[in-house]
This record gives sequence, C-alpha cells and structure tokens, in this order.
Amino acid sequence: MATKSPQSADVEQARDAREGEPVIVRPSKTKRKSELDELRRFGEEIVGLSPGYLARLNLPDELRQAVNEARRLKVHGARKRQLLTIGRLMESVDADAIRADFVGLTHPQRAPVASPRELTETERLAEQLVTEGDVAVFALTERYGREDLQTLRQAVRLARKQVADGTARSVAAKAVAACLARL
Repeated sequence: MATKSPQSADVEQARDAREGEPVIVRPSKTKRKSELDELRRFGEEIVGLSPGYLARLNLPDELRQAVNEARRLKVHGARKRQLLTIGRLMESVDADAIRADFVGLTHPQRAPVASPRELTETERLAEQLVTEGDVAVFALTERYGREDLQTLRQAVRLARKQVADGTARSVAAKAVAACLARL
C-alpha cells in the first residue's frame, strides 16, 4: 500500500473542498519541526553572544530572561531543555527582526555603514583610550560589558606599547578604533 505525500494530501483536500469555502492548508509536521529546530539553533547562537552584544540586541523581556537562564545553566540536559524553550518563545515573536539585528551586530560588513560623525567619535574615543589607558577602558564597563572589554583592553595596551616604541599615536589608535567598532 503506497502512502501519500503530505503535499498530495493537501492537493486532495483542496479538490474535495466545496466552492466558496476557505481551504485551510497547514504546514506538515516535518516542516514545522524543521522550522522549530532552526529557531532553536538561532536561539543557541543568541545564547552564545557576549553580554555586550546581548544587551544591544532587541529582545522581548521573556525571551531575554530565557536566554540569560540558558547562559547560566551548565548541565547539558537542563541547557538543552532551555534551548527548546527559547525555540518555542522565538516562534511567538518576530524572529526575522531579531535575526536582522543579530546579523547587524555580528557581521558589521553586512550592516548599514556608519555615518562619518560616528566614525570620528569612535576614533576620538580610541585616541582617549590610548592616552588614558586602563582607567578609560574600565569607564566603558557599563556601555559594553566586562567580557567585551578584555579584548579592548588588550588592544589599548598594545597600542600604548607601540606609541612608546615610536609609532604615531593616530596609527596605534586605528587598531583600537577597529576593536571598538567590533564591540
């Protein structure tokens, strides 16, 4: 006995429907499961973001709480269940808008180009960081988060060392500005 594919069953339902009555065609269970799995994987990517990126991502409160809970969990089974919960929550929100924000944060080359004013502000901040050192880096903790500042701090220390070795301050600050742009 041959089984019918989900698509052929949908076509038969459409043929059997009376004229004038709306035909409701639901996605197949397989398609629905694959969509949920894709949302779960995307949720897993969000959980893997640094706190600085996560703070800048526009998430509903309930989803943000679920992501923070998943970040806290270390036991594999509990984390897996929490990721499934995140996938279900992603189903009820505009996942495409969140994905667009996510791509803009993690892939800046795909995001809209910053205005020249913003670039000069970033360069000005980089110059200040090179001049003042760790004190200025720690002042940015509220803005970017502590984990993101480790990379920035390393870039500032390297730039200060280059300035001490004779490199122009503006050249050394460009690497710090690039690090700031990635945050």
